[in-house]
Amino acid sequence: MTDIFVGEHSAEGWDEFFRIIEVQEITNDGIYLEDNVPDGYAGGGVLTVQVVHSVFLHNQRAKLTRMNFTVPEPRDKNEEIGGVVLLDNRVIVEEVGPGTTPRRLKRLFTDTGNDLIELAISYGYLPSDLTTITTIS
Repeated sequence: MTDIFVGEHSAEGWDEFFRIIEVQEITNDGIYLEDNVPDGYAGGGVLTVQVVHSVFLHNQRAKLTRMNFTVPEPRDKNEEIGGVVLLDNRVIVEEVGPGTTPRRLKRLFTDTGNDLIELAISYGYLPSDLTTITTIS
């Protein structure tokens, strides 16, 4: 899917390359990490959603750009927030806070062309030793 953005990238066609997501569970009591709704929760249903942290886009001129989104802080089973943030099982942030359950983010790829992956590595958007690519189905 090609989108047209206005502003800094005016009138350029951009295609999604990959996104960084986190699975969160929403209840009547709040937002929790995946599989971290407290055991005694009896407040109704639980909605499991993929929350998008960032979307990485590319254009025909071999340029990459990134859109970041504000994401709510989910709680763990102990009602705590903060702690380690993992991206594809690698520590990317040691957050300040009492939470002990890591937040698990992952990359989902829309486009997996080798030239795009090499370009993203050169931009620092992907690690040079990337071995696993999960695609959006």
